[in-house]
Amino acid sequence: MKNKKGIQRISTILAALFALAIFQIIGSGCGGITQHASDRDSNSVTGGGQIISFVEKHLNGTFGNNSVVIPYRVFSEYTGSVSVQEITAVWTVSTNFQRQSSPFTATLVVPGRDREHRDVRTIPAGTGRTNGPTVTLSLSNTNGVNLASWPSNTFTVSTSTHSGNQGRSLRNQASLRIAGNATTFRADVTVRNGF
Repeated sequence: MKNKKGIQRISTILAALFALAIFQIIGSGCGGITQHASDRDSNSVTGGGQIISFVEKHLNGTFGNNSVVIPYRVFSEYTGSVSVQEITAVWTVSTNFQRQSSPFTATLVVPGRDREHRDVRTIPAGTGRTNGPTVTLSLSNTNGVNLASWPSNTFTVSTSTHSGNQGRSLRNQASLRIAGNATTFRADVTVRNGF
């Protein structure tokens, strides 16, 4: 009997963990964030440690009024102990779209520290896919810290007509300069969906 109860308890725990995992994947079902994608790239640095480039963005975001808001974050990190002269994150948000029978306008807005960065493109009529708006931002630290981080934020893609068939990508190019070394160490990573 004890073994049977133990098996039942383990089954209950596993079922609860499975349900929690499913909830995290599909979201709350209330139009909020559902799935996300993340990735990192790393390269060795002279003297020890690595330069790491990390990106994460939600795949679906929140839709409304022909626009979608996508949460994301990026960072560049150095894991070594040599004094840092400069560490930089340069991240690019890119889009592409399925062409339609009539041209339409696509707008990408990415808030920065001091202002909104905006790109507007006309998506021509036709067939196949074409590139849409692209915005690049950067953040650099020269105060000796090992991290250049853009915390959780959002970007918004809007169209003049409904265009659910769109691709969105997020790329971060990390670079590092350390004391006593003329080399710039780099790492580069991209996550995308719909491309």
